[in-house]
Amino acid sequence: MDGAHTNESDIFFQRRWSVLRSVDDMVERLHNMLVAAGVWDDTFFVYSSDHGYHLGQFGMLYDKRMLYETDIRVPLFAKGPGIAAGQFINHTAVHVDLTPTLLDMMGMPGTPDQMDGRSWLPLVTGTKDAVASWRGTFMVEYSGSGDPPDKEADWDTVIDAPPSKCTADASNPMSGNCVCSCTTGAISGVVSDTSPCDGNNNTYGCIRTLTPTRNTIYCEFKDSESFVEYYDLDKDPWNLKNLYTITPKPMLAQLSKALAQAASCSGTDCRDIQAYAVE
Repeated sequence: MDGAHTNESDIFFQRRWSVLRSVDDMVERLHNMLVAAGVWDDTFFVYSSDHGYHLGQFGMLYDKRMLYETDIRVPLFAKGPGIAAGQFINHTAVHVDLTPTLLDMMGMPGTPDQMDGRSWLPLVTGTKDAVASWRGTFMVEYSGSGDPPDKEADWDTVIDAPPSKCTADASNPMSGNCVCSCTTGAISGVVSDTSPCDGNNNTYGCIRTLTPTRNTIYCEFKDSESFVEYYDLDKDPWNLKNLYTITPKPMLAQLSKALAQAASCSGTDCRDIQAYAVE
């Protein structure tokens, strides 16, 4: 990270803290209105965010488009009737779970069959059956700046031909057949920065496993090399040691099968993707 790069990261960080002051003010006003109306104790309050920008992770700026924990995790807080204060739920909630949860909060019985997600309201209200049956795996996927995969096909066959190599000119990184970097205008008088961002071959599908016995991520990239990454995040939280070449082939085959299942499922079939048939 050169001087211009670090300067922009610092400025983005400062601006976010400034914005959060206004968010805090808004939350306080909403709280006071609900209390004054006498409905605070009967109101569900869900607080989350988008993925935000990189602020130096992997030497990058701007959009989070990678498969790593810094990019895929977002905050999620909930308050409301039946939710005990101060608890931390160590189960995976994903974006497709938000709508079923909100419908559950409004009293709709059951999740509509066409929805891929599940309501996590039973988790935060302490229903033991829900905890026992909750998912241990989920899918992470992203299509780079090239053509997106065919969502109707299995992941193993989503791209008929590999994308061409990036041909952007180093002197003009936004040219060519892909986006090799991001460029912004000058901030605070500092010369504009260029940093790594995205390319055609940043197209991947992953199976993320988070159970009491496994904390792993398995990813297949759809580029000309058909590259695979597999990490044990308990031992390697920063994704520095790719275990693909030393992992038994039957386990890799099971992970690849689970990924194909997750990529092609819909509705209720998506709610129980199992990455491992046996321990």
